[in-house]
Amino acid sequence: MPYVQELRAVVGSRPLILVAAGALICNAAGDLLLQRRTDDQLWGIPGGSMELGESAEDTARREVWEETGLTVGDLRLFAVFSGPEMYHVYPNGDQVAIVSVVYLATPASGQTPTCGDESLELCYFSRDALQDVPLSAPNRPIIRRFLEASADRTGHAEPANVEDSIMRKLIVLEHLTLDGVIQAPGGSDEDASDGFAYGGWSAPYSDDVLGTALSEQMNRPFDLLLGRKTFDIWASYWPHHADFWPGVMTATKYVASTTLTSSEWQPSVFLNGDIAEKVANIKQQQGPDVHVWGSGNLLQTLIKHDLVDVFWLMIYPITLGSGKRLFADGTIPAAFKVTESHVSPDGVIIVSYERAGAITTGT
Repeated sequence: MPYVQELRAVVGSRPLILVAAGALICNAAGDLLLQRRTDDQLWGIPGGSMELGESAEDTARREVWEETGLTVGDLRLFAVFSGPEMYHVYPNGDQVAIVSVVYLATPASGQTPTCGDESLELCYFSRDALQDVPLSAPNRPIIRRFLEASADRTGHAEPANVEDSIMRKLIVLEHLTLDGVIQAPGGSDEDASDGFAYGGWSAPYSDDVLGTALSEQMNRPFDLLLGRKTFDIWASYWPHHADFWPGVMTATKYVASTTLTSSEWQPSVFLNGDIAEKVANIKQQQGPDVHVWGSGNLLQTLIKHDLVDVFWLMIYPITLGSGKRLFADGTIPAAFKVTESHVSPDGVIIVSYERAGAITTGT
């Protein structure tokens, strides 16, 4: 008996918190595939409840196959939906509060959608047509977010496909002193350039809260963008400590360098020439978000060309007076909004600043 049915046998129709997963699947014209379900005869994306032992990705792949007959390739996280809008009562009276993990998915070529047992009808809808489709309640916020994502970052015309409209975010993650220094937080031998004498300054502030926050970031899907010096430091260290951070070994390492063209540490891609243009192109490609650690000189180029989407910072209660700084000669006027913040017991402010348009001033 499926997991949800087992729960229903115990609690009846009372509300359950259920984890679900589904997929946004577009054709070459950018039209979105929806199914009309047998239970409520309303439209929604292919998806359904997670079974015991499944990951969210497993659930999305299984549900897409069961409901459309499509086998999908890579999945890219679109958004997670929860809250009052995801409360739903099915025609049989069953109540659910859904946490829905939604992915962007591309089916293998040459496939044609076919209705499964839970689908009355399958159809691709254009973005204009989606405005008038009778959607099930939990699908309304998903489709609304999909339509919002159809406009690019500046609000210009729609791209042909939603995957093209949702850029990979470039996220800068840094240990930072109160006076903005990011140089050599981890150890005395990390980066002693320009006579820097305070390597390892972050170590006395390590605690469980900071460790948990770091672990969450390190275990998310990511690729890396690093400057040459940071890459050299990491390439000599992480392959020997891969058990602590397996993701750093499998992530694609994009390296900005005018001289380095290869490395034993793979997968690595080396960038030269117009770095800003090449990073902008990487952001347009499909894949996980791109994380930047260290890389003080590269950061100035990224900031100057407004390529940074998020600063995820750990701000330590110390000043050093010297050292490489996060905001130096590349800094431009820009506004940000706080999307996450908390303080560790040892006084480290953990905060995420997301880009929020241009500067506004008062009168």
